Amino acid sequence: SVVYGQVVINNSAKTTGTTDAIKTVTVDGYATASTIASNALTDVTLKNSAGNMTVTSTVASLNLTVDDVQNAVTLTAGNLKTLNLTTTGEEESVFGLVAAKVETLTIAAAADLDIATGSTLTALKTATITGAGNVDLGVISAATGLVSFNASANTGGVTATVLSSAASLNADGYVFSAGNDDVRLTVSPVNTKVTLGAGDD
Repeated sequence: SVVYGQVVINNSAKTTGTTDAIKTVTVDGYATASTIASNALTDVTLKNSAGNMTVTSTVASLNLTVDDVQNAVTLTAGNLKTLNLTTTGEEESVFGLVAAKVETLTIAAAADLDIATGSTLTALKTATITGAGNVDLGVISAATGLVSFNASANTGGVTATVLSSAASLNADGYVFSAGNDDVRLTVSPVNTKVTLGAGDD
């Protein structure tokens, strides 16, 4: 069997006065307490790991690709407002996504994704889900400022517990996928429009 080691990538250890230069990072197999730190990040790819990863950066937008990731991914960037999350590979990725500052989340699910346990997405305003993979968001009802939720371009099915009376939500309400959706509403009465697609919901 293969035993993965801890991976530490720290662009802040550069020569004093120089600018961070690491933009793209791919880590294939890593142990717990692994970290990536760079204020120039644009793309991070994580593969084949049951270890947790912390990404630290001052960037406002990040592309994150995961393939068979099975432990927490923490994004500590205080300025990170936009996250483009892509799932690839044959295996489902199951992990907690800690992204407390992210307001715009786009998920392109080529493979199944389960972030139902251990995730923090409280600042979420816009969620867009596409692809053929099944996506389990878990409970996102703490995102009380949600404006748009659109999974109409997803065919794998979406699972989510959402706020039943989201005052900030646009006129379209919650738009779920063309796959088999599992939608749960926090409380009664329901004052929000929910649109289900063609699947067995």
